[in-house]
Amino acid sequence: RDIHVAAVEAGALDMNLLYLNGDLVAFMYGYHYRGHVDMMRIGFEPEHAKVAPGNALWTRAIRDSFERGDHVLDLGPTCLDYKKFWITHTAANYTLTEYPISARSQALRLARWLRKRWKKSNDLTNHDSKQRVKQVGQMVDV
Repeated sequence: RDIHVAAVEAGALDMNLLYLNGDLVAFMYGYHYRGHVDMMRIGFEPEHAKVAPGNALWTRAIRDSFERGDHVLDLGPTCLDYKKFWITHTAANYTLTEYPISARSQALRLARWLRKRWKKSNDLTNHDSKQRVKQVGQMVDV
């Protein structure tokens, strides 16, 4: 929440709303900084799926980035199936988490590490390693 508030106060919020006959049918929001847009969330009203409000919003957001002169529009690491029509390439996506030195924080860190190890060992025993897909961020060069 603190990051979102700071982004809004800095004017870095990139909010896209699509209305149909006065009703909100799709939204997309992310953060914009120095020609780099990170899209965080997108959604649409399922009852309007036939008119493809998500696609309409994507085209307008991409056009907006071109007009603004952005260098990168990062569409995020999920749902590549519908983003494949918009992307020019994919890039590795990493997460960095910093934990304070306190005992509670270190316990949370250890629990997270153990969960990842447990999941990884289950993935290896349940699936052929060639079937696993590395999560990447989808990006559009503009």
